[in-house]
Amino acid sequence: MKVSIIVPVYNAETTLHRCINSILNQTYSDLEVLLINDGSTDFSGIICDSYAETDARVVVMHQLNSGSAAARNAGIRAATGDFIQFVDADDWLEEEMTALLVQAMTPEHQLVICGYQMLDETKQPIRSKKILPAIRGSMDMPQFLNHIVQLYRNFLLASPCNKLYCTQTMKRQQTFFMESIRHGEDLIFNLEYLLGNPRIQFIRQAPYHYMIGAQSPLVKKFHRQSARDQQFMFNELKEFLKLHACYSDTNKKQLDRLYTNSILHALNELFHPDTAMPAAHQQEAITALITNSQVRAHLPYFRGSVQARIIGWLMDRQSVRGIQRFFSFKHMLQKRVTFLYHVLRRAG
Repeated sequence: MKVSIIVPVYNAETTLHRCINSILNQTYSDLEVLLINDGSTDFSGIICDSYAETDARVVVMHQLNSGSAAARNAGIRAATGDFIQFVDADDWLEEEMTALLVQAMTPEHQLVICGYQMLDETKQPIRSKKILPAIRGSMDMPQFLNHIVQLYRNFLLASPCNKLYCTQTMKRQQTFFMESIRHGEDLIFNLEYLLGNPRIQFIRQAPYHYMIGAQSPLVKKFHRQSARDQQFMFNELKEFLKLHACYSDTNKKQLDRLYTNSILHALNELFHPDTAMPAAHQQEAITALITNSQVRAHLPYFRGSVQARIIGWLMDRQSVRGIQRFFSFKHMLQKRVTFLYHVLRRAG
């Protein structure tokens, strides 16, 4: 059974060798490696071509820069394998990952989900965290739906990189990544795949290494569409749960709390050190967010942490300047703590 491994590539020359080598060195050798060069302006395209010249399993496709969703879609259309696996160009695999996934993909299953190891290079010292499914074994959709919000909360639902898909199922359902949004296309893709009611196998191992670096999708400057995309994802997951008659009790409570956390994250992004957004634009973005009817409907869920309670109180009073002062002070304090850490570290 052949596995098509799809890798969207954009300006990844510093990590690309490690990524491709980890794929070609898999103990499972029946592979088709689709490297989709998404208009790279560095040496990534040349690196991809060099691998295609030395290994017949490697297929390179060059396209104008269109985003990772479009690159993955190109890979899906070109895939000839029985199964599809996705890998990001700055990540890498342990050598037995594909074999583990294929072994778990028995004839009655159409999806396999495993864990991953997250390495955060933006922190000093580098932080490592293993993310594992809390559940194991085989599940049908009714069983899976009881855990879907928990998986979403633990960052195991949205990513396509910790999964193995059935190519026939994907192409029959015409499941592709949505190219019109910048955040959340991975989640929407997986929800659309789940509409086929697959039987799902879980593996409580973490053979995928997920890097968080300066260029990672998890470390981005604020943009005006971010909060809108967060709301879009929330609504998509909510409608999916309603469609399956399971938007109630634990699922509803967990999802509502996750949504409030996404609002806090969107506000925090406004003051990221790399954002360099003028104060007037910050105020404009805060106003648009805290006057949104859906956001205001979730004010009762702003509880738990001290930050959530303070921001919920400020949002209830529509205090734009209060929110601005809170996050400005928070990031100033974080900057000073980081500076002090480096001073003490040098002092040894």
